[in-house]
Amino acid sequence: MSLANQAYIRAQQQHLNECEQDLKLLSGILAERAWSRLEKVAAERVVHLLIESCIGIAKHWCKSATGQVALEPRKAIEALQVAGVIDDEIS
Repeated sequence: MSLANQAYIRAQQQHLNECEQDLKLLSGILAERAWSRLEKVAAERVVHLLIESCIGIAKHWCKSATGQVALEPRKAIEALQVAGVIDDEIS
């Protein structure tokens, strides 16, 4: 694995860990009381960031595993499925 790939994976892992911590904090608040408007916006933003990260990871993985550059997330997933890297079953 190239140094660039390793750096990307480390950066994504750190980002995902931070998002997980934010969601745990927000979950704790929600267990105690209803969220304020600002907390709802924060939760939406964290989920949005997670989705963007998943899209980026899928595109990066597609290029690394298949050599194809996918501009659309769906195309990245389909290319990974065709290459047998991931299956098409949802568990």
